[in-house]
Amino acid sequence: MINSVNSLPLVQNVNSSQYTTQRVTNPQQQPVSYPVQNVNMGGTEALASYNKAFASTTEPKTVQPLMPTVMQPEAIKYLMQKGTPINNSNGDLNSIVVKNDKTTVVYTMDVLAPNDAISKIETFDNETGNIIQRQENFNIIEKGKLPKAQSIDISKYNPQTGERVADTYYDEEGLQFAREIENLPDGTQKVSIVNFKTKESSIVEKNEAASVSKRTDFDKDGKIKEVETHNWATHTTEKTKYKDGKIIGKTEVTQAYPIPNTTGKDPLNDVQLKPSAPVVLNYDPSKVEGEKTYYSNGAVELITTETEHGKVVHAFAPNGDLTGIEYDDGKKSIIYTNGDTSINEELAPDVIKTTTYHKDGFVDVNVTDRKNDTEKNAFYEKDGVFASYVEISKDNRMLMDFDKQGNLIGVE
Repeated sequence: MINSVNSLPLVQNVNSSQYTTQRVTNPQQQPVSYPVQNVNMGGTEALASYNKAFASTTEPKTVQPLMPTVMQPEAIKYLMQKGTPINNSNGDLNSIVVKNDKTTVVYTMDVLAPNDAISKIETFDNETGNIIQRQENFNIIEKGKLPKAQSIDISKYNPQTGERVADTYYDEEGLQFAREIENLPDGTQKVSIVNFKTKESSIVEKNEAASVSKRTDFDKDGKIKEVETHNWATHTTEKTKYKDGKIIGKTEVTQAYPIPNTTGKDPLNDVQLKPSAPVVLNYDPSKVEGEKTYYSNGAVELITTETEHGKVVHAFAPNGDLTGIEYDDGKKSIIYTNGDTSINEELAPDVIKTTTYHKDGFVDVNVTDRKNDTEKNAFYEKDGVFASYVEISKDNRMLMDFDKQGNLIGVE
């Protein structure tokens, strides 16, 4: 069985299937494009006008991958002697805390194999309390076999600002890609990405204030392969191809125009895809009255309260952070993960809606029909505008893109 970090149960003594949060990563938008009409400048001049927001990029950046920490059951036993083990109220190992001079490392155990596998490793700066690095293991747990990671995600952060500065991803075949993130003074975010399988790389520059982005792709020899610049306000894209580092052909200028919706789908008016109201707690969860259970370090694990509307359970991490709230016998729950807030609701038997408010301001909605093995996803920009829709079934996948006026501009 694969234990996803995104599908951990709200509390460790409850069936995890009640709290599965199925997420779909926002795909790279690829709208249907048509030649731009009434363009009064040549391709090279137009490209220059878009690129003025970014410095010229002619070579890839060397990106160093973050190295994973891999621990087998014997190593975990040693770690328990070195650090402070914390058990939950059932006596299962929840985490191991190792405090050093400058940092504190928290090893969170996999709920499916609490003595043999680690699901998350977080390193915190003792001075600021901010996170420095987070490693999330998506483990495969099989009876009679040693646990193994199906994939590993590692993120590095600036301990002063909390900004993410690097990511590395591994799967069962090993290192896949790594990226480094720079936030420049002018508001541009510059992301350098290396694909370690193909040896190719990219630099993606994005400036939200200017509504422009630029992607420069390099081949395995470090030569420019393609440059694509996109203006979000006009949905205009400029693409220049290279061979051996030199421009070939003319710059292609395309623009996405509103097109008729012949899909039979109307996601903008689908009430299921409207984000659930954001959670605003006007009380201190730790002060809630009710029956309490505790971790072995004395911290509150759960507070269960009987209300006129039913049972409410507040769940906490051993450090006191609120991790989730469950309402009405599992039909609604709220999960707090790495600064994101996910609201899970049972719309009907086997139909689960999840609204996720990301800490960067974006919102996505996922509706999964487990019986029919289908799901639909809506993605919203920071300003609340519906940006794209993805529908997935056993036999089909469809992507729809929209402009800020709600017009359909692309179908794939």
